[in-house]
Amino acid sequence: ESAAVIAKLLIPRVFERMTMQETRLLVSTGSAMNLYTKGEDIILEHNYIGILLEGTLKAENQNNIVPPGVLLPSSMDLELLGLQSSGSAHHPSRSES
Repeated sequence: ESAAVIAKLLIPRVFERMTMQETRLLVSTGSAMNLYTKGEDIILEHNYIGILLEGTLKAENQNNIVPPGVLLPSSMDLELLGLQSSGSAHHPSRSES
């Protein structure tokens, strides 16, 4: 439930044409919850979006990412999501909690 709300709020262009019920259904049926330990690599596959609900992530050479957060694969075209690239990698590499 939290992931659906966060996804709808943080990346609205992806979910703007979906009702909340459709968003919940998509997130619940197409999702997996993963738990990571400190220092473990996180790899997002092409066409996958990660939702950070708890903990903190440290991306290589980047600031910490704190919840709520959306994690995008580095290959994703941010303009399609209505987002702007900061010129840095959007791919977290190590979990901190």
